Amino acid sequence: QVGPGMFHTEYEIRRVPWRLQVLKIDRSMQDAEFRTVKANNRLTGRQRPSEMQKELESDSVYVVAGINGDFYGSGGVPVNAQVIDGMLLKKPFPRELIAFDDTFAPFIQTTSFSGSVSYDGNEVAVNGINETRGENHLTVYNSYFGSSTGTNAFGTEVGVRLIEDPLVNRATKAVVETVESQQGDMAIESHSMILSGHGTASEFLDDLSVDDTLSVQLNLNPLDQPIKEAIGGSTQFIKNGVVDSNWEERHPRTAVGFSADSTHMYFVVVDGRQSHSVGMKLSELGDFLVMIGVDHAINLDGGGSSAMVIQKEVVNQPSDGGRQRAVANALFVTLPDPGIGSIRGIQTKPGLKRIFMGEDVDLSVYQFDEYYRRELVDTSDVRFT
Repeated sequence: QVGPGMFHTEYEIRRVPWRLQVLKIDRSMQDAEFRTVKANNRLTGRQRPSEMQKELESDSVYVVAGINGDFYGSGGVPVNAQVIDGMLLKKPFPRELIAFDDTFAPFIQTTSFSGSVSYDGNEVAVNGINETRGENHLTVYNSYFGSSTGTNAFGTEVGVRLIEDPLVNRATKAVVETVESQQGDMAIESHSMILSGHGTASEFLDDLSVDDTLSVQLNLNPLDQPIKEAIGGSTQFIKNGVVDSNWEERHPRTAVGFSADSTHMYFVVVDGRQSHSVGMKLSELGDFLVMIGVDHAINLDGGGSSAMVIQKEVVNQPSDGGRQRAVANALFVTLPDPGIGSIRGIQTKPGLKRIFMGEDVDLSVYQFDEYYRRELVDTSDVRFT
């Protein structure tokens, strides 16, 4: 047990062989939140999942565990959309992502983008998110893009401050702080977001003044829930308890899934390309996950990217020589940080293992508090019987 209602299990199937790490999270038993992190807090860039965990952790946030996230392209830009704390980082790609609403209930969906900015009965469509501004387009930039928009002078840019917590699929009010025409490359850091318009889109922005209150709505269609977090993947290989996949090569895998009633979440990593575990076909992984209670699951980036971190420890063996790969983003489960707890008991790792004739097992001993945060104990202080 690694948290309230959270259990980590390592499965070893020797006849193939396979080794899997599964974190099962009971959403009904605690204040678990599912958070995504973008490497270096920039749309470009890569980091190891354990490094992203450190960035997410704070005096108010305790990060229990995490897995690597989406596939990515040049510069570490994720292939699909990502939402962090209600802020959309980029437009979606036409394949599945997993999204969490404002109660952290999960949804898997292939999405498309639409958006709008409205003021005083007038409305203009949003064409892009954190990307090069096109002709007659309105593009929205936020801090994940960089320090400035990088646009040319042929347009109008409006810096706004959000006065409500943002949520995808819901209108968010924003107050105009700065209006610049025919200048370009507006600084982002001092604003919640920049509305950058060219041609016909700039005409709408030219009519705005400082202190005007706008409504900004960015949508991931056809989802209609208010989306707080989202991260991309490649395919939903389990739907309503049915496995459907033609990815029939064995590789290291990372997946995330949930039960039929979405009360239980599952983080999953499969080792591969190694003597102790050859990796799994998606159909094999699907059959295994259905057996342990998963009804919906999406495949995340695998291969050398596959990694699971639990309480700062990498629990699988990544195929890149055991080293975590720097990746584009990651998905974590967190709790409100309760502060330092009192010692509740001890655990051994492994907690349960079949030891075959002629084998040895190395035991590590941990003490843990009421939140199951573990601390390694010197085995010289432990008596075994």
